[in-house]
Amino acid sequence: MPATHFTNETFPKVELHVHLEGAIRPETIWDVSQKRGIRVAENDSLEELRSHLVDWSAGDLATFLHQFTHFMPCIAGSREVAKRISYEMCEDLSKQGVVYFEMRYAPHLLANSPGVEPVFQQAPGDVTPRDIVQAVNEGIHDGERDFGIQARSILCLLRERPEWSAEVLNLCKEFHNDTVVGIDLANNEAIPLYEEHVNAFKGALSAGIHRTCHAAEMGPAENVRTAVQKLYAERIGHGYQMLGHDDVIKLVKDKNIHVEVCPTSSTRTGAQETDFTMHSAHRFLKEGLNLSFNTDDPTLFGCTMTKEFGIARAHFGMNDSDLAKMTLNAARSCFLPDDQRDKLVIKLEDKFSDILKQ
Repeated sequence: MPATHFTNETFPKVELHVHLEGAIRPETIWDVSQKRGIRVAENDSLEELRSHLVDWSAGDLATFLHQFTHFMPCIAGSREVAKRISYEMCEDLSKQGVVYFEMRYAPHLLANSPGVEPVFQQAPGDVTPRDIVQAVNEGIHDGERDFGIQARSILCLLRERPEWSAEVLNLCKEFHNDTVVGIDLANNEAIPLYEEHVNAFKGALSAGIHRTCHAAEMGPAENVRTAVQKLYAERIGHGYQMLGHDDVIKLVKDKNIHVEVCPTSSTRTGAQETDFTMHSAHRFLKEGLNLSFNTDDPTLFGCTMTKEFGIARAHFGMNDSDLAKMTLNAARSCFLPDDQRDKLVIKLEDKFSDILKQ
């Protein structure tokens, strides 16, 4: 297909910021809940569940995070389900033109073994965080084979769970490049940065494991500086509150830190105004920051990469050339080993050859 005929759906894409737990098909949640006999909130049908997942009161990050408590009890604590949802994610993104993506998740949230406090009240069992990583890896490998997509994973530390950080680092080391390529710090930025978090990122740096960090989504711009200088972050998740802080924007630009922007997500959590004309990404694009557009948690935001590219055109004035350059920026900032990353970039440059000549 000639490059000039790409639609928003078929346009080749790279997604760097999408949470596995927030990308589960409603059909899968419903099916698993029926098979495991675990009721999903007060929903009596798949259609009710589908609506319930998306139609929550927007404008508050805490409200958004609470949504996970409705369906995670039926998802957590199963190796089979962990493998299934990662496999299905490969299929779903392949249908949206995604050629490479990095899914991120917190393995402890999907486990239920002794010693892992059940955040979502999942029934006790014997599924360890390591079991979850193995299962997700299996799903990714099978998905890559069946859908012709390339996928990797990032393991998340949680700000409120510093006691899990050392184990997450060890899992990153054990499964480095199978399929784990990076480490992340997520959740409530109001929670202090614990020593355990810092040590885990230092350990990742020493082990050659890539680093990204949620920062300045709702918290202050200074969190970006902290992520770069104390956690050695190569990428920043969200970063919207950098707007108005020229010194932080300069730091990010000078160090070529990639910013993982999630347009729909930011307007639903209250991190940005619902009017896209006010979005921080306008300034980021004007400054020439290295950034990409991503979905974050598509199941709960009702978005897809196809829709995000539509938003890029309609609200950020981006054309095919802009989208191609943004996609190449994402590819160059991905966490693949150098040789694999270079092959991905060359593959995309070939797909975009006609566009980039215009």
